[in-house]
Amino acid sequence: GENFVPPVFTYSHRVGVSVTGGFVYRGQRAPALYGHYICGDFETRRLWALTQTNRTLSSIVEIGRAPSRVVSFSQDAAGELYFVGFDDGVIYQMNLAAVDTAVVAAKWLAVGRLRRFGVEARRRRLRHGGNSRRGDAQ
Repeated sequence: GENFVPPVFTYSHRVGVSVTGGFVYRGQRAPALYGHYICGDFETRRLWALTQTNRTLSSIVEIGRAPSRVVSFSQDAAGELYFVGFDDGVIYQMNLAAVDTAVVAAKWLAVGRLRRFGVEARRRRLRHGGNSRRGDAQ
């Protein structure tokens, strides 16, 4: 038999339906989020920043809503994060420096009362699997 480790973060389907795994932020543009795990929900487009201590959720902040359903995350050599928008086929560079890092109590997830924060993103079009630039989001 297989042994599974329980998850650090779960939520009801009232909050979202499908976790899209992310990365621990190691960039320099948003020092307040350094060490936070950034992930999202595919269907609701919610984006979160999580911290944990000894596999127990310490904090969760909803950092925004993606302009498109999030199908994947990536990071560049500097540790800055990107996500892939399923609906529009665009790679978004996340501007995490604009995020308010006020902690939302984890228990609020149970009733779906998370706060919303703005996320700015630069758009990048996918061209045959490449990362060529096409302009900025308005």
